[in-house]
Amino acid sequence: MKKQLTSNRKKLDIDIWIIVICTSLTFFSYMLFAEQLMAYIKDVVNPVLLRLILVAGVQFGIAGLGITLVCLYRKQSFMSFGLIKNNTCRAIVGSVLCFVPYLIYLVLSGQFKGYHPLVYCLLMKF
Repeated sequence: MKKQLTSNRKKLDIDIWIIVICTSLTFFSYMLFAEQLMAYIKDVVNPVLLRLILVAGVQFGIAGLGITLVCLYRKQSFMSFGLIKNNTCRAIVGSVLCFVPYLIYLVLSGQFKGYHPLVYCLLMKF
């Protein structure tokens, strides 16, 4: 039992180090090239899709690349970590039901200015 626990502990340590190294490399790369990346992203001459892919790539590199590499390395699916399709519709309906009262409050209080999902996005100029 103790030998198996040690083996599992070693696997988990390797997994954590893969995640830490991938996240750190992406983050430090972003820190080094932040000015150039932001200049490219804010330049409206560049196509929106390319700017979106660049931003999404950096965000994925920081938030998901390490975990994805661990899953590929261990030959595990994301479903083994609880990502399932069951009750997806119930989750969406529940989220909408929680959001609707807030939306009604905004409309009735006169604070609703329209739906602008990309207001704080660096890709578009508003």
